[in-house]
Amino acid sequence: MLVLAQAVYVTVGFGSGLIALGCLALLPLNLTDLVIALMLVSLPAEIYVVVRSWRAVAWREAGRICAGVVLGALAGTYLLVTSPPAFMLQVLAVLLMLAGVGLLASARALAVRWPHWTQVPVGLSSGVLAGMLGAGGPPLILYYRLAGVDKTAFRGNLMAIFFACTVVRLGAGATGGLLTAPRLGTALSILPAALLGLWFGKRWHARLSEAAFRSLVSIGLVAIGIALLFR
Repeated sequence: MLVLAQAVYVTVGFGSGLIALGCLALLPLNLTDLVIALMLVSLPAEIYVVVRSWRAVAWREAGRICAGVVLGALAGTYLLVTSPPAFMLQVLAVLLMLAGVGLLASARALAVRWPHWTQVPVGLSSGVLAGMLGAGGPPLILYYRLAGVDKTAFRGNLMAIFFACTVVRLGAGATGGLLTAPRLGTALSILPAALLGLWFGKRWHARLSEAAFRSLVSIGLVAIGIALLFR
């Protein structure tokens, strides 16, 4: 499942946390451990895509969104420590269904001209979800999808923001005592699967139809969300 999650992440710029957590959370595993491990093993994919898509990223816009992401990620990391697992699972379930339905509804490319003031709130909402659940994509996915950017810019902008969020979360996690030796060991043990997913994602991004692939992922997100909600 991690190979698939990372492959989707590199292919379209989102989906790693949603797919991996959505499926693994159905198992009797510690959700906090999963969030931290997935955050660490996503770094190679984020660095790769940002380097490859450097010129396609709208850095000023991404910077304003990142300002919101930074604040939101700190709040989300605090909630990760203090919130009960049942509440986190419910949030994750609703998030998955909203993300899937939203993507299916916006399968057709649009060209919304977002005002500058919307960028910080979008970043805030994404940061909170990322810090708490490792799944901050839906607000950003809808933002860039509705803006009508091409596939390369879509993936590059998302990954640039996610990478900045990961750096902040690493700092906050270290300060809050979340980066323990067992969790680092878990991340190292699943890193080969993440790197294999990166390799598949590179190939899929060049060969597959983005619209068809994202539609399938969207349906899967809705199904996983429903399963979690009625667990």
